[in-house]
Amino acid sequence: MSIKFEKIKKSEFNNKGNSIVLLEKISDDNFGEIQLNGCLFQLGWRGDFILPVIKEIDSVSFGLGVDFNFIIVNSEKKETIFKLELDEYFINFIVINNEIYIASELKVIQLAINNFEILNEFYLPEIFDDFVITQNSIVASCINNETITLNNFSI
Repeated sequence: MSIKFEKIKKSEFNNKGNSIVLLEKISDDNFGEIQLNGCLFQLGWRGDFILPVIKEIDSVSFGLGVDFNFIIVNSEKKETIFKLELDEYFINFIVINNEIYIASELKVIQLAINNFEILNEFYLPEIFDDFVITQNSIVASCINNETITLNNFSI
């Protein structure tokens, strides 16, 4: 799966008749398109200084996070199969061991891929910075260098 993302103008967003719109609100100021397996998906978002985070989840699905949204899209069915509205701005996500860790500013949500069940919510002491993956754990680091262990496992 090769995901290509490109930022586009509002006029291009409005004129693409054969694309699938994933996220759109009247207040959107930024627009983009995702090309995947011959399909064209479009989205809008508000923040001028951010770009959506788009990553492969499996051979037919990808995750997309931006603003207060995280969605999972099935590219074969050409539809959103999961949507999560966040309380804070989305920052990043990772996929590990059939689970997705979705980071917003002050929380990380652990989601099962097979049934989209929320397994856990980790509240952070400060704004999320990055995921640190070691041989036996997943750690969320914050901008003030505090860390929270999200999961222990063995590889």
